Amino acid sequence: MAFEEQSEMRGLGDVGAAMGCLAFDAEGDGDDDLLVTGLGVVRLFLREGEGFVEHTEQLGVTPDPVGMYTGAAAGDVDDDGDIDLAIGAFVHWDEARLPEMCGLACGGLLQVYDPIPNLLLLREADGTYREAAAELAPDMALLEPTQLVSITDLDGDGRVDIYVGNDLGVSYPNRPL
Repeated sequence: MAFEEQSEMRGLGDVGAAMGCLAFDAEGDGDDDLLVTGLGVVRLFLREGEGFVEHTEQLGVTPDPVGMYTGAAAGDVDDDGDIDLAIGAFVHWDEARLPEMCGLACGGLLQVYDPIPNLLLLREADGTYREAAAELAPDMALLEPTQLVSITDLDGDGRVDIYVGNDLGVSYPNRPL
């Protein structure tokens, strides 16, 4: 098996400083769309024909330009029949705060950088998204350095739960958000 680089020809040549990618069907049309997360990056690409077209404006959020966004998950959080998004946010990456003599080799990112809030984006009927972490999952809106998020029915009650995996900071064991 061989792979061929096709990012550019598929509309994904410049996605920014990416850290994560989520394939999901944003529009319910049967095609996998892409959400790309990273340093200052939360971008939505919808599948159109043989490629992808950016539709980030539909997300309705302006990411922190030096915010480090990590994992993302998709699921129907508000039980309205469409796919919502949970996006993990790690830290505000301000290189001026990292001692020059130390570089990244000294570690301690969480002691140097401030955490930023996670995002919970609910898809509206018109295809746009609305930020709702503080409203629906207040713990998700706390300033904790998140590495991953997952949306699934953890407790078997028929409703999806949001699992948040933090790096240090507060954990919420046995308590789905």
